[in-house]
Amino acid sequence: MVITPFTELACERFLAAAAAEGLGEAADPAGLRSGLADSLTRRLVSLASRTLVLELNVFRLTGRLTGATPRQRFSSFARQLSQRAGLTALLEEYPVLAGIGHGLLRLGFPDRVPSVLLLQPPRPRR
Repeated sequence: MVITPFTELACERFLAAAAAEGLGEAADPAGLRSGLADSLTRRLVSLASRTLVLELNVFRLTGRLTGATPRQRFSSFARQLSQRAGLTALLEEYPVLAGIGHGLLRLGFPDRVPSVLLLQPPRPRR
């Protein structure tokens, strides 16, 4: 799933912050991670679902899906968006999704993501 890397990063960062505050012993880290991952995934899927359905149809209409069955064609779509080029194209087309993803990436790795990359204005549409 396109969203999974972002939710995993956010969960890792949250648990690290909780442990640094000494909350790791008072709480169930596995339960916190599971609950946070579920909540973030639902929220992000809700935000991105219309866009992903639209893009799935665009892929269908432009002949970019492979497979004989609906399941195979959906897998083709997911596989393409899971690759760097596919995800980059999606995020360039929909900068709001890019902003959400960058926010979660920044949450996950604030010391590794330069702020200038996160605050870069969207590229002009081609």
